Amino acid sequence: MDSNELDILFKSDKTNWYTTNINGSKIWNKEKLNLFWAMIKIHKILKNDLEFNGFIFPSFYKNPLFLNTDAIYFFEVFGAAGIDIQKKIRFINCTFLGDFLFNNFKHTTPTTLNRNINLNNDLSFINCNFLDKFRLVSVNISERLAIHECTFENEFLLMESKILNQLSIYKCDFNKKTTFWRNQIKRTNFSGNNFNALSQLSNSTYTDSFSLDSCTFNNKTEFNNNNYNKAFSIHSTKFNRTVIFQAEKFQNGSFKDINFSKEHSYIKDISLTANSFLSLRNNYFPSNFSFIKSNCTNILFMESTVEHVKFDSCTWNITNRLLIKDETDLENLSISNYLKLEQIYRQLKKNFDGQKDWELSGYAYISEMEMRKKRLFLEKKWFSFFIYWFYGFFGGYTQDFLRPIKSLFLLIFISTIAYFFIDYNLINALERGANGSIPYIEIREDEPYPGYWLLLKNIQLILGGIFISFFILGLRKRFKQ
Repeated sequence: MDSNELDILFKSDKTNWYTTNINGSKIWNKEKLNLFWAMIKIHKILKNDLEFNGFIFPSFYKNPLFLNTDAIYFFEVFGAAGIDIQKKIRFINCTFLGDFLFNNFKHTTPTTLNRNINLNNDLSFINCNFLDKFRLVSVNISERLAIHECTFENEFLLMESKILNQLSIYKCDFNKKTTFWRNQIKRTNFSGNNFNALSQLSNSTYTDSFSLDSCTFNNKTEFNNNNYNKAFSIHSTKFNRTVIFQAEKFQNGSFKDINFSKEHSYIKDISLTANSFLSLRNNYFPSNFSFIKSNCTNILFMESTVEHVKFDSCTWNITNRLLIKDETDLENLSISNYLKLEQIYRQLKKNFDGQKDWELSGYAYISEMEMRKKRLFLEKKWFSFFIYWFYGFFGGYTQDFLRPIKSLFLLIFISTIAYFFIDYNLINALERGANGSIPYIEIREDEPYPGYWLLLKNIQLILGGIFISFFILGLRKRFKQ
């Protein structure tokens, strides 16, 4: 065949090469398939020319009923360049009318030799249109897999493959089910893509960085049992249907500027080590979003809305109050940072109130008051600061009913020492101290507080009444909890 005939063969329309059965499957003309792939092998692969520009490809299957190495053209055609392909493979402005399949089949029988083709350079798809299934299975790519500005009208599958440099998927449309399963990839970057059907990313290891930026998911999305060994980030992305993150293992994770749908979504059983974290920045979590059986001690909540999130069987960092990682990692002790912490603790308090988790609500309330007290100190609002210090030190913010009782006994003890100097009688001093703090107690003397001692008694009476009120409020909240 001359160059014009080859150009016609490679780039002409091939819709008359197949018929469609009642199930919608394409039945390809085997003679035309064999001719096409034989010419690809002779005039492209054996000449070490692995760039395909404007080609229209038929099916990669010889026989779609038998999934083994001899049933597809991949090994026979591309394997002609050698087991280790050193040059870049590039598909530019191509149309794939039939199934695309790069597959190194793994035989389970020990007597059968596995025949693998390794791609030691880039594999690129630029501005291509896939009208049928796309499958890249058990392929090792030493450099980069780039899929840019492509449209996938049928299912997409990347499975059990190793990409030792980078996976880059940019401005693509996935219109049917999309699956990434059991892959090992160094760096991953999804940017500007639309996923219009079920999307599943599962059981894969990302050894360096994973980035998903400015993507839109218009159907259910599942992230399940993936390992992110270094950095993980999802930024400026829309999930317009349910999204699930389950059994994900993060080191440094980041969710930022994400829009979640009103459908039920959740994060469940996520794994965070002592030195790892998950950062939530500027996200709005609706009321149907849940954190389930998750360790929240290393989650950074600041600048996200979590007032309506459901927390189910989660682990928190509790001392005498709730401590979130935003506070423990705080380096810049500024007014604005304390204000943000105050707001997030208030959101968590309202959240726990809504779930009737009174104990966690109390711990969050104490933290909210502590952040406000520290902020008032930095703002030099001394009187307001003193009120909150007094409220916390003597009343435990009404979350600890024992704190005001201790404060009351401390008041009686100090006042007893002072009253001892009236007549140097210990019994009388004890009576005066108890009566001044708790006025309902009877006392023997008619005028027990002569002169200016009455002023001390009135101060003591005010403090005693406040401490008793703190005690009653704390006891009420304890019974409520």
